[in-house]
Parts: sequence; C-alpha cells; structure tokens
Amino acid sequence: MIPKRVLLIGSTGGVGGALATRLMASGYHVIGTCRTRKQQKYLLDQSLCHTAVVLDLSRTRSITQAFQDLKEKGVETLAASINCAAITQSALLEHMQQADFERIMQVNVAGTFHAARLSLPLLKNCKGRLIFIGSSGGDMALPALGAYSASKFALEALADTFRRELAGYQVPVSLIKPGAIKSNMTLKHLEALDAIIVGNPQRLNKQTLKHYRAHRARMAYGYRTGVEPDEVATTVFKALQDKQPNARYMVGAQPTLINFSSRLLPDRLKDRLLENIMTGESSDRED
Repeated sequence: MIPKRVLLIGSTGGVGGALATRLMASGYHVIGTCRTRKQQKYLLDQSLCHTAVVLDLSRTRSITQAFQDLKEKGVETLAASINCAAITQSALLEHMQQADFERIMQVNVAGTFHAARLSLPLLKNCKGRLIFIGSSGGDMALPALGAYSASKFALEALADTFRRELAGYQVPVSLIKPGAIKSNMTLKHLEALDAIIVGNPQRLNKQTLKHYRAHRARMAYGYRTGVEPDEVATTVFKALQDKQPNARYMVGAQPTLINFSSRLLPDRLKDRLLENIMTGESSDRED
C-alpha cells in the first residue's frame, strides 16, 4: 500500500520540523520543501522528510518549478498540502521600506496562494486537505507588526474563500491559529528589535523608541509564555485526522481571547487598550 503523501511547505522551521516528525511517525510520506539546495541536502541527510523539494515562496518561478519536479517524480495525489512558512519584520509602517513590505506579502500571501492553487489538482484526485498556518495577528493588527498582520488578515480571506469554493470537491480547508510560539523566528525577531533599540541606527525619536521597547517586551513575554512547536503540530495533525475538520483551530488560550476581543470590543476601546500597552511606562519592563 502506497503511503499517503503530504506536502509540507516550510519544513525547516520549528513547527514544520515538529510536524514532519509527527507525520513520518504516523506513516505518511512527507514531501518537505525548503528554500535552498543546502537545506534540501540537510533535510535528506537528517531524515527529516522522505522527499525534499526546493520551493522558495518569494519566487514565483521556484514555486512553479517545485510542482513540476513533483510531477516528474510521479506525484499525482496529495493527502494534504500544509503551509507552515511565513516571514515577519518588526517595523512601524511609517519606517518600513516598500521592498520589505512587498516581500512579506509575497511570501505570506501571494506565494502561499500560488502554492495552494497548484496543489489543488493533486488534492482533488484523492479528496485531500488544504491546511494553512495562520496567526492571532490575523484577528487584531498590532503596532510594529503591521505588514505581518496585513498578510495574516489576507490569509484569513484566502482560507475562507478556498474552503467555500472547494466544498463541492470534498477538499476540506482549515486554518490553524496559534498565538506566540517558542520558535527561532521569534528569537530572530527579538534580535532585530535589540538592534533597533540598542543601536538606534536611524536615530529614532523618544516616542518611536518607546513603541519598539514596548513591542519587544510583549514579544519577549510571548516567547516565555508561548506554546511549543509540538503543540501547534499536534493541532495541525488533528485537522488532518478529523473526519469533519473545523474551518479554524485555535492553539492555546491567547488566540481565542484575541479573536473574542476583536469581534466584540468597539474599535475605539481596542485602540485605547493597545495605546496603553504600547506607550505605558509599564510596557518598558519585561517582568
């Protein structure tokens, strides 16, 4: 019997690696993707997937070529296409470079859409599942994370539309929504914030630095109290196994609370709460 194939986009990250391990242990044939040939060799050498394919979401041609490679390898069906890949950058929108904004939108939205669309024929062939990793940032936009939040709001719309359009083909679509994750991406995020705050290369004014310090305190707290990648992987696996998968799966209490607040609190109250968080003296502390 041929094992069920799962395309795992973003296998080199914390969640992707944890999920790959879980899937392989459960008998799935994992097709892992990565951005470079060096990463491809690493995935295979370390037995972190069964098949490794180079797929860079920032390059449309790379995405197209990856699916051509799968076709040449004889891959005609997928039990699931799961996208774990995303990038972020700490920057107030006023200071963000256009190229940086466009790169985040390309990877987190346009590239993700392109890969999902190319997965559809393979999913339809065996009524496979389309799964995206979203974020609580798709419910409430936060200062210094505007581009990332914009991409996750867009992913909400893509997941909803795909789910409704694919219902007739019996291809379920689920969006996994974690809050803060104890991942290398978060640590790199904190390092970038330290460079801004300590180095202050742009000679930012006092008020702007206060925003970045508050953001760093919140991110550090999120890392300390966030969920482990394994917990996110467990939720993704549940979405893959459930007979009637949910449209959304919350991971931990934080995204549930944020989703609840974003729907029920008036905008002015939300703005005031965020303003207090971002500019209050207590936000400058991490304890």
